[in-house]
Amino acid sequence: MEGGFNKTSIEEIARRAGAGKSTVYRWWKSKAALLLDAVHEREITYPTFQYTGDPRTDLRNEVRAVLTFYAGETGSATLDLFAEARFDDVLHDELMERFIKVRRDFTTEFFRRAGADGLVRKGLAVDVVMDSIWGAVYYRLLVMRVTPDLDYADRLIETVWPSLAPER
Repeated sequence: MEGGFNKTSIEEIARRAGAGKSTVYRWWKSKAALLLDAVHEREITYPTFQYTGDPRTDLRNEVRAVLTFYAGETGSATLDLFAEARFDDVLHDELMERFIKVRRDFTTEFFRRAGADGLVRKGLAVDVVMDSIWGAVYYRLLVMRVTPDLDYADRLIETVWPSLAPER
């Protein structure tokens, strides 16, 4: 949290923990794995997608919760890990397995339920929907380096909703 991914070293972590570097490496295979665990051990965790039967509101609330998460320290540290994953295959694989896949599975289940309830368009390309919504969010966070205000969540969902809404 103090200096970001690049300024953190295993040596400094070991020193502050009162342990040897080899001890740290016995528990974690890389700095990336250790920092991923550290970020996700914090009390403030990434929001969990809720299904209430109102998918339009649920999506808006999810995007709002994610933006709120990234505006905080834990979210900022998580963004550092995402940025670093571009250059670190081990970190990339860990993030994909422990973070991205889990969230995509939640979102897929959310849309499956909404579809079964007739609340979203039939035959929805869920992977494209996820990429459209989350791609817009992560573009703002990682490329533009701004945390959008919560109004952005509302505008984003209002923009994509017509393509998700069930046909009448």
